[in-house]
Amino acid sequence: MKTKPIRSRDSIEVALESIRIREGFWSKRRQVNTKTALTHQWEQLESTGRLDNFRKAARQMEGHHQGFFYDDSDVHKWAEAAFISDDGSDNPVLNSMLDEYVTLITNAQEADGYLFTYNQLCFPGQRWNNLQIESELYTLGHFIEAGIAARLYSDDRKLFSAVTKCADLIADVFSEASPLRTPGHQEIEIALIRLFHVTKNTRYFKMAERFLEKRGKTPFFGYFLLRQFINHTRRSKQVAKLKGETESDGKLGFDMSETLSGKEPPFISLRANIQFLTGKYHQQHAPIRKMDEPVGHAVRWAYLQTAVTMLYLETGDATILASLETSWDNMVRKKMYVTGGIGSLPVVEGFGRSWELDNEFAYAETCAAIGSIFWNWQMILATGEAKYAELLEWQLYNASAVGIAQQGNAYLYRNPLMSTGGLARKPWFGTACCPGNIARLWAQIGKYIVSTEKEALTLHQYIDSEMDLQFPGDSDIIKITMGTGLPWNGNIDISMKLRHSKTFRLRLRIPGWARTWQVKIDDQIVENGKKSFPSVQTAGGYSPYEAFYLDLERSWNEHTSIELLFEMSTVRHQPHPKVKSNTGKIAISRGPIVYCLEDIDNSAAGVPDATLSLDSSFAEHHNSNLFDGITTLDSTDSAGNRLVFIPYFCWANRALSKMQVWVNVDQ
Repeated sequence: MKTKPIRSRDSIEVALESIRIREGFWSKRRQVNTKTALTHQWEQLESTGRLDNFRKAARQMEGHHQGFFYDDSDVHKWAEAAFISDDGSDNPVLNSMLDEYVTLITNAQEADGYLFTYNQLCFPGQRWNNLQIESELYTLGHFIEAGIAARLYSDDRKLFSAVTKCADLIADVFSEASPLRTPGHQEIEIALIRLFHVTKNTRYFKMAERFLEKRGKTPFFGYFLLRQFINHTRRSKQVAKLKGETESDGKLGFDMSETLSGKEPPFISLRANIQFLTGKYHQQHAPIRKMDEPVGHAVRWAYLQTAVTMLYLETGDATILASLETSWDNMVRKKMYVTGGIGSLPVVEGFGRSWELDNEFAYAETCAAIGSIFWNWQMILATGEAKYAELLEWQLYNASAVGIAQQGNAYLYRNPLMSTGGLARKPWFGTACCPGNIARLWAQIGKYIVSTEKEALTLHQYIDSEMDLQFPGDSDIIKITMGTGLPWNGNIDISMKLRHSKTFRLRLRIPGWARTWQVKIDDQIVENGKKSFPSVQTAGGYSPYEAFYLDLERSWNEHTSIELLFEMSTVRHQPHPKVKSNTGKIAISRGPIVYCLEDIDNSAAGVPDATLSLDSSFAEHHNSNLFDGITTLDSTDSAGNRLVFIPYFCWANRALSKMQVWVNVDQ
C-alpha cells in the first residue's frame, strides 16, 4: 500500500559514518572523487593563488590578493569534501593536504575569529562592506561547514574551534542587524543551523533564523544595492591600482567569461539589471513566506530554500512549509529542464519566466542542481513525500553528474541541453564554485540513502551500501546490506539482520520511472504493481510525482532477504506545450537516466538536429568498454541511419562535440 506522508518532522538523518558505500556505480565515482578530483582541485587551488592568499594573510609570504573576492570559499568547500572523504589511513596525500589547510587557516584567522582574505589583504581593518555583493558571509558559511566536517569525520578539533570562534563573531555583530545586513549570497544560514545541531548552542540557530526572517524586508532595495555596487566598484579600482592593473578582477562579482557563450537570449543584460534592482536576483524582493516562485540566481535560491526548510524542521511553522511546497511545485512544473537542471538564464545564472527553457541558452549550472539536491533532502525529512526523493535521484544522475568528467579532472559550469560544438570541459574556472561543490556532494552521498523515525526505516535511494541503523532511543542495531544494478538495471537485493525479531515499518520508494515493480520477502511475492505512464506535461518533460513509498509493516525475523525488481523501460518525454522551442520533439530516458545524442557516435544523423521516426523502437546494449560501462540505446533516424543514445552525464568526455537531448520527431 502507498504510505501516507509523514508530517511530524520526526525523520532523522542517519550519521554518515553508519553508512558505507560499496562497489557499484557510486563507489567508482567516489573513488575518482577521493583519488583524483580532490588532488586535482588542490593543485588548482595552489596554482591559482587561492592558497597563497591565506599564506599572505598569515604573513608567511608577501604579495597582493589574487583572484576574486569570493575565492576563499573554493578552498573551504574542498576542505569539507576532503574531511568527509578522508579515512585517515590509506590516503596520506590527502591527509597531508588537510594538515596544511588547517595550519594555513588557523594562522591566517584573526584573533577574534574573522577570516576573509580579500579584506584582510586589500582593506585591513575594514569588514562587512557591501554584503549583498562581496560574498563575505557566504565565504564564512563554507568555512564553518568545513570545520563541522573536521569535527565529525576526523580527530581534528583545532579547526572546529576556529569556526566556532568565527560563528561567535558573526552572532556578536549581526544579532540585531537590519534587513539590509542579511547576506547577498545565502549559505551562512545553512552553516549556522548545522553548527547548532553539533554544538546545541541555540545562539547559532537564532542568528540563522534572524538572517532568514529579515530577508526581503528592505524598502527600496535597488537603491541600496546600487550604492553598494558603486562602493564595490571603487574598492575594486583600489585593488587594481595596488596590483598595478588597469581593471579590477571581479568588478561585477563573477567572471563573465564563464557565464556567457556566443549566443544568448535577447535583452539579457537589461533583464539582469531589472532582477538586480528589484531584489529578485538576491531573493530580497519578498519575505520568505511569500516566496512561492523560484526567481533570481538559482544557486542562491536553492541554498535559501534549503535553509528555510531547515528552519521549518526546527520550528514546525506551517506557513513556512506552505511556501516551500508551492515554490517547489512551481519549479518542477514551470522552470525545470528534463535533466533536472534549473536556472535557464546566463548573466543572472538563474531563473527566467515560466516555461522559458531554451535548450541552447540553458544555463542549468552544476551548483544549482547540487543546491536543489540539498533542498530536496531537507524536504524529504520535513514531509516524508517520495516526490522529493525521486527528484533528488534524477538530479544526482543527470543535472549534477554531468558537471564532472569521468576522469575527475575537468568540469562543466553550465549544462545546456543542446550544443553546436562550442562547449568543452575545463580543468578549472576563474569562478570555481562547481568543482568543490560536486566533490562535497559525492563525498556525502551516503546520507541520502535512508532515514529513520520511531519504529520506521525509509529507503530513499538504492545505492550499493552497508548500513548500521538504530531507531531513536533504541540501542538495537539493524544491519542492512544493499546491492543494486542501478542505474543500468532495476534489480535490488536487500539483506536485513536483527539481533532479535522486531516489529516496525520498512518504507521502500517505488520510483516514478518504473512501469512495473515486484517486491519479494524471503522469496515470497508480497507486491506486484503496474502503472500506465501519463502524457508528460511538465515544463521540461519530467515529473517526479508518480513516485510513492510502499509500506511494509510486520514483525521482522533475525534475517530477512528482500528483492525488488523495477522495470526499466525506455520512456519518451513530451514537453509542455508552452515550451515552444521543444514543439515536435521528444526526450528519452531509461530508469533514472536521461539520454542524449552526441555527434561522435552519430556522424550521419545531423546532430544537433537529428530526427526520429514516430514509430522508432529502442534497443538496449550494455557496453562495458565505454565510459567504464554504460547502457546505450540504439534506434534509427527518419533516413534509416543508426542512432546511438548515451547518458547525458557522459557527453563532452571524448572530444569537442555537438549534442542534443530533445530530438525532432518525423510526423
